[in-house]
Amino acid sequence: MGLGQARLLTITSRKADCEYRSMLLSHQKLSLSRGMTDISNEYQNSLNQTKLIYDYYGTGDQSNPLTYGLLMTPSALNDYMPTLITDPSGRTVLDSKMAAAARAAGIPQEGIGGLPSDIMRNSFVTALAGQGVITGAQRDGILDVPYNQTIGVGSTDIMSGMTVNTTVGNIDALIEALKFNTESISVDGLLNSVNSTYATESGTHGGAKIYGSSEELEETQLSLADLLTNDSIKIVLSSQDHKYYDGGWKEACSSMVESFSNSGIVEWLASQFGTVLDTGDAGIKAALAYATSQTSLLLSSAAVQEESSHKTDSKVEKECKNRTNDYLGIYVRENDSGGKDYNDYAGLNISNLSNAFLTYFANFCNGIANDSPYSADKGKTNLNNYVTNDSTYLYTLLSGVSFSTESAKLSGFYDALFNQLCTRGWTENNNVTDKEYLQNMFQNGMMFITDIKDDGYYYQGNYATNTYIKEVTDATAIAKAEAKYNTEKQKISHKEQILDLQMKNLDTEISALTTEYDTVKTALTKNLERTIKRYQA
Repeated sequence: MGLGQARLLTITSRKADCEYRSMLLSHQKLSLSRGMTDISNEYQNSLNQTKLIYDYYGTGDQSNPLTYGLLMTPSALNDYMPTLITDPSGRTVLDSKMAAAARAAGIPQEGIGGLPSDIMRNSFVTALAGQGVITGAQRDGILDVPYNQTIGVGSTDIMSGMTVNTTVGNIDALIEALKFNTESISVDGLLNSVNSTYATESGTHGGAKIYGSSEELEETQLSLADLLTNDSIKIVLSSQDHKYYDGGWKEACSSMVESFSNSGIVEWLASQFGTVLDTGDAGIKAALAYATSQTSLLLSSAAVQEESSHKTDSKVEKECKNRTNDYLGIYVRENDSGGKDYNDYAGLNISNLSNAFLTYFANFCNGIANDSPYSADKGKTNLNNYVTNDSTYLYTLLSGVSFSTESAKLSGFYDALFNQLCTRGWTENNNVTDKEYLQNMFQNGMMFITDIKDDGYYYQGNYATNTYIKEVTDATAIAKAEAKYNTEKQKISHKEQILDLQMKNLDTEISALTTEYDTVKTALTKNLERTIKRYQA
């Protein structure tokens, strides 16, 4: 009797323990379900993630994320005019370096309510150099330019306060002006922009070289004057002892054009031509911007123009060099008797690209008339009527300026910023250089875009109303969120499987213990009944 009761108590204790463990496992599974709900909600929310990009040319390009540096550093992308980031009070938000320069110049955070003398402005420019925002040479160039006390507070003219002298000349005069006022571009830099694409391609040998007409150039630098003087400076890419099938070299030529366009060649052309052509006139600025955008489009669409087949590879390279004189982009291949391609060459004419830029510029200045005698495309040179072929066309050239146009642009940019700091005040935020933080502040209405309008004054507005700022789907962030969701879902599913197995085992054990409990209890009851009957008798 005693042993039976002890067994019954043991079974009861064991069953209670199993039920308690089963309850704990149920709670864990419930917790996993909540976790699955959380990551599912997080993933769903991530599908709406966006990013802010800066599309200055309005081409739909999404390669320039909106950043503090892009808005607050002078460049062609902001037309050398600061686009300010401001707080709800209208004060300009500065990073730590800019804020340190403002303090060093004695500009209080609440502003001074007016415009100071050029002494404070010069102190601000000097402090910018001390903080590494500008170089010493840029500081000296800006200090040579008189302080523009009206820019951003009634004026948009970055040339205000300076006298611009001009002269008129034909293409020869333009080339002479370019020789003395422009900077060269590295030949190695141009070649590397192409070779980097093909250095890693399986089986590709050879590489890119720069030729002038038919001879390989030995120069390490190329000037814009060189490109306009030489009839044909081009890049030729060779693929020696390598096979391409089904027009593969056409794709290679297009890839070369694409990689070359990423080298910054068009931006360099715009900068160098602007040095002697940008007189500060709004029409000239618009013409340079138009030429830049059209040349970029021309380069990006410079597909293969013509192909030629030869039996001997010595003719292939020569043919490519010769035909590149006439085309913007071309490729030539050697065919063997089996129809397979060997020793292919692709060419890209940089001189024609320069000629096309000036042609677009001239057509814009002339009102882009349908009957313009000048044209540029990616076909043969004799089908193009480049303005550079017209020795009677006259250009208005900068002359007699005591400081460089670049210094004037930088001066106008920082004078406009300085005037806003003095009139509206400023605040420091060390996180503003983080693009994700900046985007969140814009989207949450904690910071605003303040830019200059046609009347020469700055007005605060929402990022969504800015012409150049676009909000697009952030495919990269969504892909990361999806990868995270799939990983976490797999982990939770694995844990749920383990819990289900453990709960099933406990259910089986509880069922067995219940059966055993009932058996022992029945036996005890019968024993008790027999004992009672014995004593009753």
